[in-house]
Amino acid sequence: MFICLLSCAVAAVLAFMFPIFTQKMLAAFAQEKGKVLLISAGLLLLLQVLRSVVHILLWGTTADKLRARLNKDIRHNIISSIFQLRTKNFDLYGSGKLIQVVASDTVALSGLYTNIVDVSMCILENIAVFVYIFTANYILGFYCLLEFVVVCLVYHIRIRSRIRGQIKLKQVNDKSIGLVNETIRGVRDIKNYNIQSAMLNKVDESLTDLEKTDAKLGSKQYRLRRVTQIVQNLMAFLFIPLALLLIHFNLTTFAAAFTIFVFRNSTSNVIEWIMSSWEYTKDGGVYAERIYQVIYGFHEGFEEFPAQDAFAALPANLDIVIKDLSFAYDDSLTVLKKFNLNIPFGTTVAIVGESGEGKSTILKLLNKTYDVPRGHIFIGGQDLSDFSQATLRDIITIVPQDPYVFNFSILDNLKIVKPNASSRQIQQACQQAQIHDFIMAQPDGYETVLGENGTKLSGGQKQRLAIARAFLKDSPILIFDETTSALDNENQNKIKEAISNIGHNKTVIIVAHRLSTIVDTDVIHVMKNGMIAASGTHKQLLATCPEYRKLYQHES
Repeated sequence: MFICLLSCAVAAVLAFMFPIFTQKMLAAFAQEKGKVLLISAGLLLLLQVLRSVVHILLWGTTADKLRARLNKDIRHNIISSIFQLRTKNFDLYGSGKLIQVVASDTVALSGLYTNIVDVSMCILENIAVFVYIFTANYILGFYCLLEFVVVCLVYHIRIRSRIRGQIKLKQVNDKSIGLVNETIRGVRDIKNYNIQSAMLNKVDESLTDLEKTDAKLGSKQYRLRRVTQIVQNLMAFLFIPLALLLIHFNLTTFAAAFTIFVFRNSTSNVIEWIMSSWEYTKDGGVYAERIYQVIYGFHEGFEEFPAQDAFAALPANLDIVIKDLSFAYDDSLTVLKKFNLNIPFGTTVAIVGESGEGKSTILKLLNKTYDVPRGHIFIGGQDLSDFSQATLRDIITIVPQDPYVFNFSILDNLKIVKPNASSRQIQQACQQAQIHDFIMAQPDGYETVLGENGTKLSGGQKQRLAIARAFLKDSPILIFDETTSALDNENQNKIKEAISNIGHNKTVIIVAHRLSTIVDTDVIHVMKNGMIAASGTHKQLLATCPEYRKLYQHES
């Protein structure tokens, strides 16, 4: 930053000296003073070289480094904030908008920084030029100042119009990018359902809307640019008779008037540069607001965790106790009603029930996707609200129905949860998850790259890889959310065997529709109307619970 300030100061001094020596050179030429002419010309050349050195070596290099660092820092903060964003709020932002913010808005905002510092140097240089103009002739100086004000007013009107259009354009563009993103992500299903034409029509409609909005804004801006140029040309034309009049009455010299005219042009050009930068800055305000929303968000948008645990040490006994828990997604949809559940540590339990009974909601409350509005959840005797984010995510691992697989190698997909894991630990986790043999059958083994979201894996293989991740992470509480709902019998049996390999030093919670996968669990809890209707083993529930018997017979 010191180099930037020094560059500005040096550039301003050089900018003040440049018109002075230009005027001396013109005066020497008019008076046929050859020696003075040569000296002035040499000094002008030297000043131009110095200006180039300041701009290129000092200013340009430093500003680009600062811009690159700023871009990196902004993107880091955005990704960090996305990790803190509540899972439920991703739908509010939309993946298209988030991608646009990370990929484009950050570049534009960091470029705005370079633009601002460039304009800062330009302003200082032209302040120096204005000082020279007023020194040479104050009448022409006031005229140049008047021109500056008039052109600024015209630009102000133009920029206000552009900002209104730019906000609308960005909204339409975000919608279009989001649709394109969804189309690319869903291209396999689009082909499978043979709906390419329908989706292409949707994309075309979105792109047409974007085209019309962009063209309308561009046309309006073109007209305003032409008006600006007409005003600038008119002011330049009026300068000439004014200068000739002053020369006629000996109020200035030809050398001074010509020099002012030349540098008035540069001052006039800088008006356009400054106003364009102001325009860019206004656009930057839109980018900054979108980035600000992601980094800082709305208060309700971020997960709220204490900075650190509210207890001295993690309890050794991680019993889960849910007491009088009530939850509703909105006023018209109550899911849980004074729900109570005890899960002793080291047991394997299952939660079953019809769709919409709130099984997955319990899991979302356990990992704080949603806050507990009424009632309490205790883990090891500690209220869930006392846990920091790091501790809660360390002790609970959820294997979802559709786990995400990164476009990494199998090894990197596993080590992402435990970077310092040894080869033995990784292979042991994969053997427990019934996927080691499949991995070793691949040409590159654990170095096999899986493609975007694991396109090279079947649904069952993705599930078993996710289970291997969970085993490798080694959390004391494992939750399986509908892990086998969409799998064939072979993969279902392998996953069932993988879960059975978990020792009794962990709590295992299984949410399932397919009851054949949970018949061997220690306890099965049956949900109905947002509450526990019955609890017991598979045999006990078949004998005593009509709801469970109905679910089991329906599957059979």
